[in-house]
Amino acid sequence: VRHDEMPIQDALDPCRNTEEEIKEHLTFDDEIIQAKKGSPLGLKTIQKYRLNKNEVEKRRLRSIKNFYKLLTQIQAKQNSEKRDYLTEDEKHDLLYFKSVQHSFSFMFEVALRKIGL
Repeated sequence: VRHDEMPIQDALDPCRNTEEEIKEHLTFDDEIIQAKKGSPLGLKTIQKYRLNKNEVEKRRLRSIKNFYKLLTQIQAKQNSEKRDYLTEDEKHDLLYFKSVQHSFSFMFEVALRKIGL
């Protein structure tokens, strides 16, 4: 489906739909965007905005690699210091990924939820 062939009303629109509405229809498996529970609206949104194109997926992959690199560094530091908790600085560094200032913040919200943050 070409971008200009699908009416905007047939897809989620971040200017029209709330963050909660968007989260009802879209999710991530690592860097891969997916329609949540096969949501037709989610599928159309992915098609409309070409969210599954290689260049977008490559950018998301680079970003999530940076996230997991930081997470691995934090875990190594925890192990070396024999602790099982995050410091406030470590929490702050990880939570930054889901802030609106960061690209792909929703993807990181999903990833952080998976690790309990």
